[in-house]
Amino acid sequence: MEKNKILYICTEQSPGMVPYATQIIKTIAQSSLYEVYVLYVIDGKDCYGELLPENCSRFTYTIPQHRLYRLLYKVAPLCLINHIEKLCSTYRLNYIHLLTVDYVLAHFIDRIKRQSAHIIYTIHDVYPHELRLSFYEKLTNRYIQQQCSAIQKKVFNLVTNSQFQYQTLQNWYPEKNIYFHHFPSLVTDAMKKTEKVPPELEDVTDYILFFGTLHVYKGIEYLCRAYWSSLAHRDKKLVIAGSGKWEFDCMKKNNNQIIKINRFITDAEVSYLYRNASCVVYPYISATQSGVLSLAYYFQTPLIATKVDFFKENIIAENTGLLCMPHDIDSLCNCLNVIIDKTFDRKRMQTNQQNYYTNSYSSAQLMKELETIYSQR
Repeated sequence: MEKNKILYICTEQSPGMVPYATQIIKTIAQSSLYEVYVLYVIDGKDCYGELLPENCSRFTYTIPQHRLYRLLYKVAPLCLINHIEKLCSTYRLNYIHLLTVDYVLAHFIDRIKRQSAHIIYTIHDVYPHELRLSFYEKLTNRYIQQQCSAIQKKVFNLVTNSQFQYQTLQNWYPEKNIYFHHFPSLVTDAMKKTEKVPPELEDVTDYILFFGTLHVYKGIEYLCRAYWSSLAHRDKKLVIAGSGKWEFDCMKKNNNQIIKINRFITDAEVSYLYRNASCVVYPYISATQSGVLSLAYYFQTPLIATKVDFFKENIIAENTGLLCMPHDIDSLCNCLNVIIDKTFDRKRMQTNQQNYYTNSYSSAQLMKELETIYSQR
């Protein structure tokens, strides 16, 4: 039987998008039903190459480094579009799946739709997050949001990893095919096999952890204030690890109790961060989808998260994690006091996390869901 041919397009290479896309590609590449092709963009550094499976055909497009050409790429990436069209005609693709926001393709979706392949678009955020941006950054972000909206309006097959977003998209587009599959695990082979102590954490263990790119919508300000109000600050340090701007007043002062690791964190360091934490906290004030939850479950790190949509869908309260109210320092403080108390049953939560990870983040489960999506025409 002839295999169906899928082209995955990955134009973004942010820290969250790369493992997200590669895990999906790795999973479907194991299926006997599909022949997998990947076209990914290189912006200075090749972030995808080492993570992609060997049994897929790879094609790349390198963004020019000249400022003018970079701007033209973001508005009218004609060379990239020509590359896509050539791949379609050469390999007679059945599906084109846009995996990583891919806003640069918005003006050319109609042109891509003229190919014989079915187009599928993964939507990561139906609503924009709260961000602190400069005037120029606001303009750029607004442009990206407009382009993403244009793509989701033009593409008939839409995919999401959030039940809340699934229902929202069904309400917005009752005439379209809306699909759901579980969020892939972001645990890489390097995280499983290696562990490296971040230099900032020499001789430091049993800490309260926040891990992720630093943004306002992740509620770090509330975590810091809850930490100082809780009993945790007496004998546990707070570790804030991730790249991004330090734009939070409570962390501007130097304090030995709060350890800031404000840089890119390697996979081996991620392993150490989770394995040696007393607990991890996700104090988001909004979250449509989040990949870091899979890390807590895999490493069986007791966790606290806020009752925002994605976490409510994927955390069983008092079972796989503790849930508190967003924007609520007292609620988060109470959860911190509970989870660090000596009477708290850590082993029970860790066992529940292990079971949840096995059931919800397995490759077999994800492959079945993806195959169902691609079987629909």
